[in-house]
Amino acid sequence: MLVEILDEYQSKNPNGKISSVWYCEKVIGTKLEAEKNTKQKRKSKKESMSNRIERLIEEGKILLEEENQ
Repeated sequence: MLVEILDEYQSKNPNGKISSVWYCEKVIGTKLEAEKNTKQKRKSKKESMSNRIERLIEEGKILLEEENQ
């Protein structure tokens, strides 16, 4: 992963150089977070429609109107 970061930086800034390890740390954190989010999205695709509706109701994203008698 570090080699990829250095290659990306070099392609964007051919005459530049990385003078701090903090740059690499930030990029690695960003890449890992993006990877984590991608994996979470894939899991949700296996959710059935009824389970998804139930989850959205529990999260308050779908509001049901209850009939008052």
